[in-house]
Amino acid sequence: MQVLSKTLDMTKLTADKIELAVLQRDEAAGKTTIRILGAEEATALIKKYEAVEKAAEDAKREKEKQQQSKQKAAAAAAAASGK
Repeated sequence: MQVLSKTLDMTKLTADKIELAVLQRDEAAGKTTIRILGAEEATALIKKYEAVEKAAEDAKREKEKQQQSKQKAAAAAAAASGK
């Protein structure tokens, strides 16, 4: 999903704009099959990907906030010790 999201020229992935398929190997039968995912399955995968991306973005923002707070605290401590 990440590769599709990065390479396609669209702001949001939707099941009606992409087609997903699963390549499966059945060892017992000795066959490889291709199964095209339906709209519901594709939508579920897209939603799962979006949730993971949102969590990663939120974690990145939180980390940036913590770093800014540390820098402000260090600057305040340096200013206080310099007086």
